[in-house]
Amino acid sequence: MAAPSAIAELMRDLGEALNTNPDLLFLGGGNPALIPEAGDIFSRHLQALLNDKALVQRWLGVYQSPQGSESLLPLLSQYLQDQGWPVSAKNLVVVNGGQSAFNRLFNLLGGPSVKGTQRIHLPMLPEYVGYRGQMIGGDAFAVSRPIIALESEHRFRYKLDRSALVLDEHSGALCLSRPTNPSANVVDLEDVRWLEGEAKRWGIPMLVDCAYGAPFPNIMAPSQAYRWRPGSVAVLSASKLGLPGLRTAVVVADEELASLLAHVGAVENLASGNTGPLLLESLIASGDIHRLTQLIPEYYQPKRKLMLALLDEHLQDVPYRIHGADGAFFVWLWLPNLPVSAKVLYQRLKARNVLVMAGNDFFFGEEASWQHARECLRLNICQSDQAMAEAVAIIASEIKALYSKAK
Repeated sequence: MAAPSAIAELMRDLGEALNTNPDLLFLGGGNPALIPEAGDIFSRHLQALLNDKALVQRWLGVYQSPQGSESLLPLLSQYLQDQGWPVSAKNLVVVNGGQSAFNRLFNLLGGPSVKGTQRIHLPMLPEYVGYRGQMIGGDAFAVSRPIIALESEHRFRYKLDRSALVLDEHSGALCLSRPTNPSANVVDLEDVRWLEGEAKRWGIPMLVDCAYGAPFPNIMAPSQAYRWRPGSVAVLSASKLGLPGLRTAVVVADEELASLLAHVGAVENLASGNTGPLLLESLIASGDIHRLTQLIPEYYQPKRKLMLALLDEHLQDVPYRIHGADGAFFVWLWLPNLPVSAKVLYQRLKARNVLVMAGNDFFFGEEASWQHARECLRLNICQSDQAMAEAVAIIASEIKALYSKAK
């Protein structure tokens, strides 16, 4: 964990851009937008909590159980049941953020074991960079390249290559983010169910990272909503609702695994924090969670359209393709035959006060042998329209200079 890592570099950039150097044009990191209407909802609920003196004493002065808030769990399980999830409170564990959730899951299910090294399978690259570096004893990922489907002159899509997935007795779990960080892909439900079937056949769990998806914050098409099934694991996050500072996530799993996760949490961290669960409980009880899952996707739709339009306008003279933007708040840009690595382009842009995320590290070692892995950028659409326009103009000028020099 102390080794150099892309996620640590990303968070350093994020901290600099959002806290110490606000003049940076920040299209990197995964910090959600500050949505005024959502902020008003959060402020109103927090003020109501503060006005309850007895609650404040419990809020600040009492540990929760390792599984999480005893008042939140039944309320949350009912909310999920209303979404069609076959869960009870015993299937839920509150964790201090999705990153901590996956740290526990990967170390329970992958890495060194009495049977040898157990691998976590990522069935479709590129995948979330924050998974790297979490396993004690070193990463033990098995990865599969996707099928690249060209949809038009400047659009493409990754598709699951079922023939590339090979599970065996050393497989510990499958793991998929949906919507996918970084590409904004929403893997077809049919493919998700197929992956769950393969996981079940080998007696391992299928982990679905729902940080950007259903039921909250729901930044995706409602028709593609995922519903948890026994044998699988879903990780829900309050961060992308607009609450990253609260570090609150919920793991949905079979009772036995949920109990193990709670046990690990007690050893690791005693208990989860109280603020996030209290606020989440208030949002669910009031019904405002439904308002948030409407206004948040609505906020990002025009942002996404603007980013696509800006890229199409500024990149006309160079080869480029954009992944179908199905969800989340990223745009994934592919620059075929880019004369330098995306990491070099990232450094050049940083020198010009623009922060993006180089695609290399989302490919989990495949960048060494796959040219495509060195040709992509992840762009965040959470900034102001003006900031995005200024940033894209600079990005385009750097890209054009690189291709021109190569000619």
